[in-house]
Amino acid sequence: MWKTGRLALAEIYLKRDRERIVKYWKALIRCPPLPKEDTLILLDYMDLLEYFQKNPNQYYYPSISRIREEHDRLVRKKMAIEERLRLEEIRKKQRDQLAILESKSKYFDITFGNDRLFVLVLKSLEDYMAEGKKQHHCVFTNAYYGKKESLVLSARMRDNPDKPVETIEISLADGKVLQCFGSCNSFTEYHQEILDLVKSNSKLFLH
Repeated sequence: MWKTGRLALAEIYLKRDRERIVKYWKALIRCPPLPKEDTLILLDYMDLLEYFQKNPNQYYYPSISRIREEHDRLVRKKMAIEERLRLEEIRKKQRDQLAILESKSKYFDITFGNDRLFVLVLKSLEDYMAEGKKQHHCVFTNAYYGKKESLVLSARMRDNPDKPVETIEISLADGKVLQCFGSCNSFTEYHQEILDLVKSNSKLFLH
């Protein structure tokens, strides 16, 4: 590695990741010398190829810019697969909680708003996962979909409907807001406006 100018590869081999370099040596020796950051991306890319049942040692390696693009594409693909498997596992283990969510189907089509904001009901496990991921809070990990006496809503901007602004939990007993938070359990500049919207439409959930 030193003799061929692969200094970053040699450093990684000596300090942190000998096993992968030995494993992918036939491929690495065919690639040009790369900086440390790009070498690490290349090693991750080889791991991804193996995950998708392609032999990294028999694979053609394009330019580093293409490797970065392919790396990011395969990361997204792997994440989608693992999320699907995780959801399937949750469905097997939490049938009772999901039955509770399904029992609230009469509320699923409720939506309301104003000229700027609208509020919708989270209606599936995928909805809860996406909301929790985008908002960096525990609405999915703490299984709010399985709570009997409450319902979870998501406030969105009309000009950006796929991005949650705040997540709202309301009581199905009296329509009161139990909690309402934006990303990382913080309040946004639209917090009071969202609270007012939900309170003025709470009667929709009391039938």
